[in-house]
Amino acid sequence: MSPRKIKFMHIADTHNGYSGNASLHNEFSELKINKYTETGENIRTADINKAFAQAIDIALEEKVDFVIHAGDGMNEVGYKNPAHYNFYMDQVERFSSTGRTWLEIAGNHNFSKKAGVGNELFKLGKMQNVIAVFRGLYEQRTIEGIDDVVCHCLPFSYDNSTFKNELEKVKKVEGKVNVLVTHCGVSSIPQYAENESSIVVHLDELINKEMDYVALGDYHIYTDLGHNIIYPGPIEHLAFGQEKKPRVLIVEIDLDTKEVTKTNKFLNVRPMIDMKEINAEGMLIEDIQSQIVQRFKSEKVEDGIVRLVIKNLPKNLKHRHLFLTDDIRNEIDRCLYFKFDFKNKVELSESVKTKEMDSEEFESLQDGLSSFVNQIPEDPNFPKKELLTFMMPYLTEVLENADN
Repeated sequence: MSPRKIKFMHIADTHNGYSGNASLHNEFSELKINKYTETGENIRTADINKAFAQAIDIALEEKVDFVIHAGDGMNEVGYKNPAHYNFYMDQVERFSSTGRTWLEIAGNHNFSKKAGVGNELFKLGKMQNVIAVFRGLYEQRTIEGIDDVVCHCLPFSYDNSTFKNELEKVKKVEGKVNVLVTHCGVSSIPQYAENESSIVVHLDELINKEMDYVALGDYHIYTDLGHNIIYPGPIEHLAFGQEKKPRVLIVEIDLDTKEVTKTNKFLNVRPMIDMKEINAEGMLIEDIQSQIVQRFKSEKVEDGIVRLVIKNLPKNLKHRHLFLTDDIRNEIDRCLYFKFDFKNKVELSESVKTKEMDSEEFESLQDGLSSFVNQIPEDPNFPKKELLTFMMPYLTEVLENADN
């Protein structure tokens, strides 16, 4: 006799509608990329949509019994952009129209504490075979056609106190497979231990619920906390320093033994590359430039989102145009987006002069302004000469006043 099993997909933090704006909840900083698809959609919004569609494809290919979305389906609360939400609904319907259940809770990005704002999950929950839990309170739900499973749903809530009170209501149902679906931080993760504004629980509080599986959302790095308590991470790169391999999880639970098997399904997304940082202390600028080129040669940066950190760079060399040789420009052109990140800038030192320098003279700020403006691509709507003519006297006046 073959074992009786359930199979579901665990997904979270899809952030559909994201376009590079900073998170209001300090989860990721601004990463604006002002490039657009042929249809006029921001390219990062389109990237998220592609990843979400992939996730639906996986759910269908894997023939999962249901999908659990642990919050932050949309990046913003309410109905700010109907096109984003229409796409989201269409994708959910691709799965729910097969007669299987889509269960989703609200996260901090799509939970409103203000009356009259509304929540897109209200509308989503009107769809056939969709369960939406978004009022900030605990709800126990069952999956239609699967009597052996109980889903304990606790969305993001009004504050820590309310959330903790609602968590107390979660009770294991004997003889069933118990799955807790919630959106919060866990204090054993440093990001939450130091963040008083988030809703945070102790890991023991989750362990003591004796769930067979805990589907978490909110943290943007895949994390297995043990005891089948898991953050899958986001489905796309939202910030440097976060999840490097976006994925969804396929979870199988034996209904008799309660044994849990988890399989990572990695998504094909736009690369985000944090290059190995350069320590510029004591280096000639030509050597720094050479190392920059080497960093590019060692990575597959085509159409990627790329950052290079340069630390201990003299403040006088912090102007980006100093590093834009033809070779470096050509490498940057291979990226969708590139940024230098200068850290721990130090004062002027003899060791960072160019080989041609006989004295500690660097490019003036006036020359730097000219170099910067001249790097901007030709655009009839952007009169570079007029801009320089307007700005240069002000810059010169400020510098002269600073010397007096």
